[in-house]
Amino acid sequence: MSEPPEPRLGAAAQDRSSRGARVAVPGAEEQRRDDLAMVTALLGHAPRGDLAVVRRRRDRVPSVIENAPLLHDGTPMPTRFWLVDPELRSAVSRLESEGGVRAAEAAVDPAELARAHERYAAERDALIPAGRRGPRPTGGVGGARAGVKCLHAHLAWWLAGGDDPVGAWVAERLGTSRELPDQPEEVRSRRAGAATGSSGAQDPGSRRAPPSVRGGSHAADRLLERKDYRTLSVIVPVYNERATVAEIIRRVRAADVPLVVDVVVVDDGSTDGTDQVLAAVADSTVRVVRHERNRGKGAAVRTALERATGDLVIVQDADLEYDPDDWSQLLDPILKHKAHVVYGSRFTGGRKNMLLLHWIGNRFLSLVTNLLYATTLSDMETCYKAFDRRVIDGMTIESDRFEFEPEITAKVLRRGYRIYEVPISYAGREPEEGKKITWRDGFSALRALVKFRFTRL
Repeated sequence: MSEPPEPRLGAAAQDRSSRGARVAVPGAEEQRRDDLAMVTALLGHAPRGDLAVVRRRRDRVPSVIENAPLLHDGTPMPTRFWLVDPELRSAVSRLESEGGVRAAEAAVDPAELARAHERYAAERDALIPAGRRGPRPTGGVGGARAGVKCLHAHLAWWLAGGDDPVGAWVAERLGTSRELPDQPEEVRSRRAGAATGSSGAQDPGSRRAPPSVRGGSHAADRLLERKDYRTLSVIVPVYNERATVAEIIRRVRAADVPLVVDVVVVDDGSTDGTDQVLAAVADSTVRVVRHERNRGKGAAVRTALERATGDLVIVQDADLEYDPDDWSQLLDPILKHKAHVVYGSRFTGGRKNMLLLHWIGNRFLSLVTNLLYATTLSDMETCYKAFDRRVIDGMTIESDRFEFEPEITAKVLRRGYRIYEVPISYAGREPEEGKKITWRDGFSALRALVKFRFTRL
């Protein structure tokens, strides 16, 4: 079987009409290669058809792409325009999660929306070669036959110049416009209560060429604009930790970091009196959320992320195995703009030796991660994971239990981010001291690594 052709940048746009002989533009081929690498990193996979970058951010990173109506293998592609800017996609995802699709349908005249679908379909279908036989794309914006299906597709078409009432409605809600930069006001100011960071905007006269990202497997690190970090959200999932939770909160409050710290503790259905201890320590800097029943670490982290407001996020277990004194070295690569994701490795720093089976299991899972995702992690299962919030915005965490660790690692790597590791201290517990993870969780982690390597993001 022959290999599929390489995606071509600009091909979708070139098919619109014959505009005479092509003119060789200095640096155009390098620009196309850079665009392809950046789009691949932003999508999390190589494009399977031709596309054109039709809109860029002020820093020249692709923001909206136009897809050819047919993929290389002939599969129809109903979605002609698509957002690839990670911050804008995250903002639209939040709007959708807050009922934006129904709100848009209620706000827009149905007849006007129907005409927009017809225009979109007609423009897309005009790009299909005459005499084409076989499946063809159907539907209007985002493949919808009627109504609103996907706010991302509507906004992308509107930003690309389309006459789309839903796209205009989304843009108004997010405070964005067709003028650069694409980042909406909601993204530039982050969430309510968080300090405004640097927008990274440049004067139009000082625009710079995009970074060279050939090879592109970690190109996403270069796509987020530099940010002045002001706030840190600490996520603390807790289940039956009455003996240690007050002490970990004390250590969290005492941690010396150059950021405003917001702590979100999720009591995951504890039954040992942990809730009473948390009630005593909660205040304006430590917010406590309770699950009525035990749902697992992944579910607790997911609940906390919905409430976290920080520019940066750290996960902190409540069992005293991990010391908040290590936060400074965990955050240092991000604050110095060397990385957007940092893991604390228990195998490169000082530690209390863990049980042999746990050591073997952790090393094996890290090896599988490295083989599946072409990376070189020494400790995938570590609790200490620090993120620039923009990396995980819009990311859906499916796992409810300890499979959260391989899932988020897989999705970060597949989005094209390089994970930076730093040594941390570690004081592992024994099962009789309350350690909850078992050998069974190792098999669940292995299944998650394989699953999230091959499922669509």
